[in-house]
Amino acid sequence: MIHKIRKLLVTASFKFLDMTCNEDLEKSTIRQIVIVRLAQCVQSRPPSQRSQAAISTLYALLNEMTRYDDDMEQDVTMVKGNQADASYQERQRQQMAAIIGVAVHLRDDEITAQAFTMVLLRRTLLPSPARSTIMDQLVQLALVSPQSTFVDIINLFSLLHRESLVSSKTMDVNEAMFNAVLKAQLDLAKNLNKRPDLCCTYLQNILTLFNENGILIERMIVDLAKKDARKKKEMEGGGDPSIPLKARLSCLLPVMYALLAHDNFNPHIDPKEETVVLFRNTWLQCVYFGFTSDSLWEREWREAMLGIARKSPALVIESTTDHLESDLEYNTVLSAGEISPSMMTQMRQNLQGLIMGNLYDIKYMSFSQVIFTLSIYYVETMRGQMGDCSYILRYFKSDGVTPDTPLDHCLESILDRVVDIFVRDALQKAAIQSLENDLYHQMHELLISCCHRLRRVHLLALKISNRMVNAFPQIFAKKSLITLLLELVQLLWLSSEAEYRDEYTPIFHFTSKRAGVTLELGDSYVYRRELCTSLYDHAKKWLQISMDLAPLEVTSLLQDYLAEFNRYDSGMPIDSIHLGRSLALDIGKSAAKNQLSVGFAPKVPTVEPDDASDFVYGFTSRRYYTGEINGMSYIAALDRNQDKLPGTGTLNTCCDNQEPFGMGILQEMFEDVKNNKPVSIQRLNRVMLRAAAAAVSLKYVHPDLVSYLVRIPARIFTVESIEIGTNIWNWVLVERPDVEKRLMVEMLNMWRWSHRHRKGLFSPLLSYKDPFDNIMTYAPSNPSVRQETEMEALSLFAPHITWISFLQSRLNAICHHDKYIVGLFMRLLEETFRNTRLMSTHSLSRQPRFHLILLGLRILQSFRMEAVAEHKFRTLVYDSAFCWFSQSSKWHYGSRKSYILQEYKLLSDVYNAVTRDMPRLAHILTSSPLRSSNSQIAAGLYKFVDDKTKDDIIKQHISKKKLLLLFLESELSSLSVWCNPLNDMGHGHPPTFVGTVGKDMTNDDVWKKIICFAWELSPKLAIQLKARFIQPIVYKELHQLIANNTLDVIDLPEALVLLLGDGIQPDARLDLKHLQYWEPVSPITAANYFLPAFKENPNILQYAMRSLEYFPVDLVFFYVPQIVQALRHDEYGYVEKYIMEAGQESQLFAHQIIWNMQANFYLDADKGCEKSDPLKPTLERVIKRLTDSFTGDDREFYEREFSFFNKVTAISGYLKEYIKLGQSEKKPKQKERLDQELGKIEVDKGVYLPSNPDGVVVDILRKSGKPLQSHAKAPFMATFKIKKMEGEILLSAIFKVGDDCRQDVLALQLIAIFKNIFTSVGLDLYLFPYRVVATAPGQGVIDVIKNAISRDQLGREKVNNMYEYFVAKYGGPDSVQFQKARTNFVQSLAAYSVLSYLLQFKDRHNGNIMLDDEGHILHIDFGFIFDIAPGGITFESSPFKLTTEMIQVMGGDSDEQAFKQFSELVVKAYLASRPFADQICQTVALMLESGLPCFKGETIRRMRLRFQLDKSERIAANFIMMRIRDSFENQRTVLYDYFQKLTNGIPY
Repeated sequence: MIHKIRKLLVTASFKFLDMTCNEDLEKSTIRQIVIVRLAQCVQSRPPSQRSQAAISTLYALLNEMTRYDDDMEQDVTMVKGNQADASYQERQRQQMAAIIGVAVHLRDDEITAQAFTMVLLRRTLLPSPARSTIMDQLVQLALVSPQSTFVDIINLFSLLHRESLVSSKTMDVNEAMFNAVLKAQLDLAKNLNKRPDLCCTYLQNILTLFNENGILIERMIVDLAKKDARKKKEMEGGGDPSIPLKARLSCLLPVMYALLAHDNFNPHIDPKEETVVLFRNTWLQCVYFGFTSDSLWEREWREAMLGIARKSPALVIESTTDHLESDLEYNTVLSAGEISPSMMTQMRQNLQGLIMGNLYDIKYMSFSQVIFTLSIYYVETMRGQMGDCSYILRYFKSDGVTPDTPLDHCLESILDRVVDIFVRDALQKAAIQSLENDLYHQMHELLISCCHRLRRVHLLALKISNRMVNAFPQIFAKKSLITLLLELVQLLWLSSEAEYRDEYTPIFHFTSKRAGVTLELGDSYVYRRELCTSLYDHAKKWLQISMDLAPLEVTSLLQDYLAEFNRYDSGMPIDSIHLGRSLALDIGKSAAKNQLSVGFAPKVPTVEPDDASDFVYGFTSRRYYTGEINGMSYIAALDRNQDKLPGTGTLNTCCDNQEPFGMGILQEMFEDVKNNKPVSIQRLNRVMLRAAAAAVSLKYVHPDLVSYLVRIPARIFTVESIEIGTNIWNWVLVERPDVEKRLMVEMLNMWRWSHRHRKGLFSPLLSYKDPFDNIMTYAPSNPSVRQETEMEALSLFAPHITWISFLQSRLNAICHHDKYIVGLFMRLLEETFRNTRLMSTHSLSRQPRFHLILLGLRILQSFRMEAVAEHKFRTLVYDSAFCWFSQSSKWHYGSRKSYILQEYKLLSDVYNAVTRDMPRLAHILTSSPLRSSNSQIAAGLYKFVDDKTKDDIIKQHISKKKLLLLFLESELSSLSVWCNPLNDMGHGHPPTFVGTVGKDMTNDDVWKKIICFAWELSPKLAIQLKARFIQPIVYKELHQLIANNTLDVIDLPEALVLLLGDGIQPDARLDLKHLQYWEPVSPITAANYFLPAFKENPNILQYAMRSLEYFPVDLVFFYVPQIVQALRHDEYGYVEKYIMEAGQESQLFAHQIIWNMQANFYLDADKGCEKSDPLKPTLERVIKRLTDSFTGDDREFYEREFSFFNKVTAISGYLKEYIKLGQSEKKPKQKERLDQELGKIEVDKGVYLPSNPDGVVVDILRKSGKPLQSHAKAPFMATFKIKKMEGEILLSAIFKVGDDCRQDVLALQLIAIFKNIFTSVGLDLYLFPYRVVATAPGQGVIDVIKNAISRDQLGREKVNNMYEYFVAKYGGPDSVQFQKARTNFVQSLAAYSVLSYLLQFKDRHNGNIMLDDEGHILHIDFGFIFDIAPGGITFESSPFKLTTEMIQVMGGDSDEQAFKQFSELVVKAYLASRPFADQICQTVALMLESGLPCFKGETIRRMRLRFQLDKSERIAANFIMMRIRDSFENQRTVLYDYFQKLTNGIPY
C-alpha cells in the first residue's frame, strides 16, 4: 500500500492531485489526502518497524526526485524549455512537500530530523522559485521538530534572509526569495504558541538576525556613500537610496511583534543577559534608522513597535557585571556606520525636545548615550501606551545606572512622562468604560516596588502610586489590591520586628501566602522601619481616599479581609502583631459610611467618635453566618458518609442540596412581605445574612436567589430594611462579581417599583403645602407635630438616601470597566429624572433629590457618551435640578443640625460639580442637515434637536449653567445662614456663602437676559426668581413677562400675585381676560382683591370669588374678620354672595360671621356705641338675609345657640348693679348673683361657646363663676364642661361686656398665622393663640389659659423675679426639670419676641405676661399693637421685652447656651416669617378701615420695613440680631415696668 500511494504521488498529474474532493474535508486537495494516507500507512506498521518504514518511504520519495532529474535531462530537448522547466520545478516542489508532509504527520523527532536533512541537501539543487515555495512546508516541520532541528530550520531561514539581502552588489535582491522567507518567519512566529518552549530560542534568532542585518545595512550605506559621490549628493538632497535597505530591515518588526504577541510568552519578566543585550541593540538600531521617530516608518510599523515595546526587557542589566558606559561606547551597532555631525546634532535635539527639563544633562552626553536614552524613552513611552507604567522602575533597580548622573536624571524625566501617558490613556479608556485589568496589575506591581530594598525605587514607586490613586481614587475597591496592600504592611512590620526575633542573623525574605508575594529586603533595620512607616502612612491615606469615593465597597472588602483571616494558616508567626489587620480595622472604624453620626457630629474634646461597632459587626456577622453555612455543609457531608469533608477555610463550597432549603425560606418571607404580613427586622437580618452567605459559597447562584435578595428588603422599604439590603448586596457583589449584572437588573426593577408605588422620595404624603393653604387653629404649639412629621419624613426619605449612597459607591467602584452596569445606572437615573414631578416637595426631600443630581453630574463628568445621548442626559439632570427651584424656597425642616450640615455639604458639592460641567459632544454618530440651511459643510449640520447645532447647544448650556449656579448660590446662601444664624465661627458653623455668579451680575441687562432665558425654560422657574433675588429689575421684568404671556402662567397663582401686586396702577394696561382660568390664590389674597386698590375690576372680583369658593369653608372660616371687612367695598355683591353660600354650607361659619358682623356695628364699641360704622346697614342686611335663610334644623340650631350665649352674656349686665359698691362688698354680692344666674341657664343640645366651635357644651359648673376686677364694667369668668372628639374637658372662658375685643381678635389671628408658619418649617417655637371672639358691639368671649400665672401675680406672691420662681418651682438650674422648663421658656420667648417686634406689641407690663406650668412665657391683652402705645407714652422703645430676669433664666449672660439658643431661634423665626410677609400684610390691610385704634396711617409700610424685604437673608439676620442687642436689658423697658407699678400697682 505504501508503494502504491507513493507511486500515485509521483506519477499522477498535477491537475488531478490539486483537485478538491469531499466537501466535508474543508479545502483539502487530493495530494494532501494522499500524503496523510501515506503517513497513516506508515503508522500502521508495528512500532519496531515504523521508524524504518518511515525513513524508507522518505528515501524512496527522494530517489524519485533524483530519477526524475535524470529523466528531465534526457527529455529536455523534446519540449520547449520554459514549459519543461516549470514542470520540473513543480514536480520537485510537490515531492519535497510530500517528504515534509509525511514527517509532520508522523511527529517523530528522528524522522523530522531526517526529513529536514533531505530538504537541506536538495536546497542547493532546487531552482529559486521552488526554494521559495518550500518555505511554507518548513514552517509546519519546525512546529513539530525537536529543539536541535528547530534551531537548524530557523538558522536556515536566517541564512536565506541574509542571502536575499546581499545577493546582489547592486542591491537588486531576490524579491521572491525575500518575501517567501519573511512570510515563513512571520507564519512561524504566529503559530509558535503551540510550542512555547521554543519561543525564546526563536526570539534570540530573530533579534540576532535584526542586529546583524542592521550592522550590514549600516556598512552598505557607508560603502555606497563612499563609492558614488553622486549618490551621496542625492542622499543629502532628495532621493535616499538607503530607504529600500531600511525597509528590508524593518520588515522583521512584524515578525518580532507576532512572536511577542503570544500571551504565554513574556521574555521581559525574567530576561537573560543575552536577551537584554539583543533587545538593547535592536532598539538602538530602531532609533538609529528612525523607525521610532520618522513619520514614514512610524505610521507603517507603529502597531508592531508598540507590541515589541510591551514585551521588551529593561535595556540595562540588573547586576553589577553590566558595564553600561563601556558597552555603549564600543557597541558594534553604533560603531558600524559613520556618525555625521548633523546626525549627532539631530539626535541630541530630538532628545532635548522630548525631555525639556534636562537640557543641561543632554548637552554633555555622548552620541551613544543620547541614542541609548532615546531608545529608553521610546520603548518605555510605548510600553506606557500599552498599559504598563511600572516596568520602568527596573532601570532604577539596576546597578548599571549610576545615581545622580545625566542618564539618571533623564530616566526620572522619562518616568514622569511614562506615568503621564499611562494615566492619560487610562482616563480616556475609563471615560468609555473600557479600562481592563491593566490598571490593577500596574498598581499591584507598584505596591510591591513600594517595598523594594532600594530606597530610591521605594520613593519612586510611592510617587507613581500617589499619581495613580489621585487619578483613580476608587482603585482600592478591588479585593486583590486591598489584600496585597494590607499584607505588604504586615510583611514590612515583620521585617522590622525581625530585629527583636533574631538580632544577629537577619532574615532577608518575607512571604505572604495569602497575597502570593515575597519581599526581599536588606539587613538595615533602620531602613526597614522607615519603609514600614512610609507604607503604613501611605496605605492609610490611600485607603481613606478610596473609602471616601466608594465607602460601601471598601468597607466590605476590609470586612472580608478581617473575616477571612486564619490565624493558623497565614504563614505568619503566631505571637506577632498583625499590622495589616490593625490598619484594616483603623480604616474601617473611621469610615465615612455613616456621615450622619460621625462626619456631622459635634466636636467633643478628647473624644473621637467612629463607626467601629458597625464595622466590627459587619465582618463578625459575615464570619458567623458563613460559619453556619460551612457547618451545614459539614453535617451534610457526614450524613452522606463522604470521605472528604469541607475544608476549614472561611469560604467553603456550600452543598448544592441546601439551595432549595434556602430558597424556600426566602420565598416564604417574600410571600409574607407581599401579603403585608409583619416581618421583624431581626428575622429579615438573619435570613438575608444566611442567604448571602450561601450565595457567596455556592458554585452556581440561582437567579431567583439573587432576585429575592433584592426584592425582599426593597419591598419592605424601611430605613432598616434598605440598610440591611445594601450591606447584603455589597457583600455579594464583592465576593461574587459574576452575579452583578443580575443583581443590578433586579435593583433597577425594584427602583422602578418604588416609582410606581410612590414609595419614599416619590411619596406625596408630606409634599409641601403653603401655611396659608392649611387650616389655621387657635391652639398652643404642639412640639409632637414637628417631631412626628420629622420622623415620618425621615422614614420616607432615608431609605432612598441609603439606596442612592449604595448606587453612588457602586458606580464609583465599577465605573471604569463595565459598560453594561454603567448603562444600567444611566437608565435608572434617566427614568428617575423623568419622574421628578412625582417626587415629594417636602423640605427634607432636598437631600435625596440632590444626591441623585450629583450622581448624574458625576456620570457626565466621568463618562464619554455619544453626543445626542450626552445632551439628553444632561438636559434631564439640569431639568431635575430646575424642578426643585421651580417650587417656592424652603428652609430646612426640623432642628436636626447634622442633616442641614449634610445638605449644605451636598449642595456645595453639586455647586462645584455644575461649575466644572461642560459638554463634550465630541462623539457624534448621526446628524442631518438643518432645515433652514443649504450648507453642506459640517458647521451647517443639525446634530441634536430643535434645529440646533453643536454651537447652539453649547451656548444654551452656558446659559443653563449660569442660571442653575444662580439658584444654587441662593440656596447655599440661605442654608449657610440657617446653619449659622448668629454668624459664629468654628465647627458646625459654615461661613455665609457668597457666590461668584450673582456677584458678577451688576447691571439690569444681565438680569433681563437671565430672566428671559429662565422664562424660556420654564415660566414656573422664572417666577421663583422674585422670591430669591431682591433686585428691583427682577420684579419689573417678570411683571412684564407675565403681562405679555398670561396663558403661560395661568397654572401659577404666584404669577398672578406678581402681576396684580398691591393694586392696579392707574396707567396699567393688563389683559385679565384669562383670569377665569387661573389657579386660585390663597383665601386671604383672594379677599384682598375686593379692596379699592384693584379698581373693582370685574375679572378680578369674579376670580377672587372663585378662589374663595375653591377652598373648603373650614379653611376660610379663619378669615371671618377679613371677609366681613371686605363687605365695605362689595359693590357687586360678590362677598355677600360668598357669605350666603358659605353660611348655607356651614352653620358654624354662619354663626361666627354673624357675631363678627354684630361686633362691627359701631366704631366706638367700648365707649357707649354712639358712632355707627358706615358698614352697619350692610351688616344688618346680610345678617337678616343669612338668618332668614336658615330653615329646619339649621334654624333651630341657630336659635338654641344664640339664646344660650345671650343668656350667658346677659349675666354681665346683672353684675353691673353692684359696681358702685366698695370692693369688700361688691365681690361677694357679684359672686352670689353670678352663681344664681349660672344656675338658671339650661344647656340645650349641641350648643357651644363661640370661642370653641369644635366642642359641645355638656354642662356648666354652676359654682365656678368668678367676677373679674374692673372699674366700670362687669366681666366674669365661668367654667364649662365641653365634649370634644378626644373626650370631655373643663374649659373656662371670660365674658366681657363694654370692651372692644376686635383688636385682640386680630392680634391672636396673626399669632395663629405665625404659629402655622413656624410649624411648616419645623421650628422649635411655642405660641399660644388663645381664642377671642367678638360677638357684639363691646362684647366678647375669651378663652382662659389654663395652668398659667401672670408675672404680676408672682410679684404679689412675693417672688422677686422669674429665676427665683423657676428655681422654686422646678428645682436648681442643674436639675432636669429646671432645664426642661428653661427650654420651653426659650422657645416661647423667642417666638413672642419676634412677634412683639413685627406686630409692635406694647403695654408689655407684667400683668400682660404669663408663665404656664411647663415654663412657657405667654403674652395676653393686645390692646396696644402696631401704631399705638398706652397714653401715647414712648417708654417702650425696645424692639421687644428682654429683661434682666429673663436673661437670668437663660443663664445670665449672652454667652450662655440657653441665650444663644434663644438668639438663634429669634433669627430663624424672623427669617422663616419673611417669605410670608405679603400674606401677613394682607391680613392686616383688610382691617385698616375697621376703625380699630391700632391703625394710625402707614401701618403696612412700617410693617414691611420691619420685615426688611429688600435685604438678603444674612443682612436680615444681622438686622434682627441688632434688635436682640437693643432689647437686651433695655432701660426703657425697666422704666415702663416702674411706671406701671406707680400707676397701676403692677409689681415687677
